[in-house]
Amino acid sequence: MIALERGALHLDEAHARLLGGTVRARGFVRARQMVVTELTLEALRGLGRWITSLAIEQDDVIDGALVREDGALRGAITARTERSAIEARVVMGDGGALAGSRLSGVITVRDLAPLVREWSLRPDESAVWSLEGAIEGSLLEPAFVIDGRSEAQPVWLVTRTESVRLDGRDARARARIEGSRIGWSELVLSLHGGTLRSRGSYARGVLGARVEIVDVDAGALPLFRGTLGAHLGGRLGATLDVLTRGHAEAIACGRVSVEAPIFRMLEQAAPILRRLELPMPDPRGTSPLGARVQLGPMGWRVSELEARLAELAVIGSVDIRREGGLRGRLVVRPAARWLRASAYLAPLSELVSEVPVRVSGSIGAPRLDASALSAFEAVVDRSPIGELVQALAGEAPEPPPRDPLRLLSTDAILDRLARDSGEPEPLAELLGRGLDVEEIAARVRRR
Repeated sequence: MIALERGALHLDEAHARLLGGTVRARGFVRARQMVVTELTLEALRGLGRWITSLAIEQDDVIDGALVREDGALRGAITARTERSAIEARVVMGDGGALAGSRLSGVITVRDLAPLVREWSLRPDESAVWSLEGAIEGSLLEPAFVIDGRSEAQPVWLVTRTESVRLDGRDARARARIEGSRIGWSELVLSLHGGTLRSRGSYARGVLGARVEIVDVDAGALPLFRGTLGAHLGGRLGATLDVLTRGHAEAIACGRVSVEAPIFRMLEQAAPILRRLELPMPDPRGTSPLGARVQLGPMGWRVSELEARLAELAVIGSVDIRREGGLRGRLVVRPAARWLRASAYLAPLSELVSEVPVRVSGSIGAPRLDASALSAFEAVVDRSPIGELVQALAGEAPEPPPRDPLRLLSTDAILDRLARDSGEPEPLAELLGRGLDVEEIAARVRRR
């Protein structure tokens, strides 16, 4: 019903069908401005997806009632699914501004499943989060600033062939949702005796995030077939920059370290050591284990690996395939005093400075093969005779190959990263030039 009273056009009641439900409104028009005095929402569906542009579940039901008081529409709007319930205490000005609006409630990660199922590192869908936050912006362009907590938030590391579950607990996060973009300035959870921290953003299918792992019990971490504790103990730390694009596998670059490492995998060398009459090395490291890591389509590449024990040091690189296979090359530098304990090796103790070792097998059953011929060649090369032969032959070590990425401009590398199959080298080069992973993700989105 419409009535004209005191120079204003009054709308007694209007209703419309919207998103499968009903919207009812009352108000008046004065000086060419529509003023709503009452607004009721009944059983709207899919409003969450509409106002955030995010791929959330469609079974949400929205109800609410707002009444004009003190120059603004005020009231409560509730959103419910079978698993989640959120209430918004709305304060809406005449221009649609939402300043002063708040929200609270609980949400189950399963309601965000279409969004997170594409991620290689994804939250378990059973987790429930309690939320508190503010609603900013306007009715047409709202923004949500949210603080969340969850008692348990397991995380899955997913590859083409396997999935590993990490048991995260006592999680908290601070995030901003605006349109199709989610940004989190803080994400913290307890993980196997330590802490995982992250910050990053996701929009238009591109995720860029920094992940930090602090003081995690390396021995308790699961592998694809067993636990890391069967091979290595100590306190794990890592810093990784992660980038994902659409359905492509995640790529990542960073460094890892293990404080007070215990190298339990040395037990696999016991038969060889017994034949050589060498004592078993003390498995406790004398300094932290360190390495550079990269994640690409084929799996992890561990390079610049350095481990030190009392009896020997190990450097080298190992590729860990996504299916768990191993391939790499290590160089073992034994201490002369350790070699002198063997009747077979004592005569060579001052000559054998490096022993090449080939790594193969799998994470569950690694295989280490040391070549006697390669070790003999290494002895000869480093002996006075070997040095004389190289000098007479005019041999010189070949210079390392030049990385072609270093010759490209930043824009050219970003273009490659946006269209490439997923190799981590472009990401590593951009990080090396001082770009932040979130900045890299934002510039990839614009391409």
